[in-house]
Amino acid sequence: MSSLRKLELGGSNSNSTNILQSLKSFSSLESLAYIHSNLTAPVITYALTNLSSLEYLYLEGSALNENFLSSIGQMTSLKVLSLAFGGNYGTLPNQGWCELKNIQELAFTNNNFEGTLPSCLGNLTSLKWLDLDGNYFTGNIDSHPFWRRLASLEYLDISFNQFEVPPSFKQFANHSKLTYLNVGHNTITRDTEFQNGIPNFQLQFFAVEGCINLQKLPSFLHYQYDLRVLAIDGNQLPGNFQPGC
Repeated sequence: MSSLRKLELGGSNSNSTNILQSLKSFSSLESLAYIHSNLTAPVITYALTNLSSLEYLYLEGSALNENFLSSIGQMTSLKVLSLAFGGNYGTLPNQGWCELKNIQELAFTNNNFEGTLPSCLGNLTSLKWLDLDGNYFTGNIDSHPFWRRLASLEYLDISFNQFEVPPSFKQFANHSKLTYLNVGHNTITRDTEFQNGIPNFQLQFFAVEGCINLQKLPSFLHYQYDLRVLAIDGNQLPGNFQPGC
């Protein structure tokens, strides 16, 4: 099957390691989905060594670690990487996944990653979809200028983390392609400087539910004319709700 382009595998069994090791001979493989396995990072890294044409990699439910991420930089054709629902631990490395210059979709959803995001995230300027939902990432969004370099973002979900998020969202002001933004269940902080500009994005979905210290809705909502979903539940916003204002 040397011409195989797409392969989907799932579940864990006694032949999992042997199957993955045999993938080295599938040099034309473009899409690989290996879901809910109990494979270790060294086994998967070994299996992916020769898959330089791989564009889509789904390892959802796989218990990997930061050592895997630090060893996939040679997969320069990769457009989609999903490590969702894997229960992975540790901080994100500064090398490896940040070398994936052509990556367009990145999902670390529902793991146990922690610490601050590495500044090399700003290298991923082709990134359109970023999902960090359900981890323990920390840091003030306002103090990380690499966010401004991700101007291709259309979808951003950083909910259920431990980020500090300024209400002006000035780091995303020039993200004209951004339509989905979820910052729920983080901490809203005070801006370090006055910001009252009009952002270039037009959101269709905005969620800021369950945020600590949310005193008022962000002022940029006044300029969102295409907004279809607004999630603000689980807060303690004062005053009356006045539709149409």
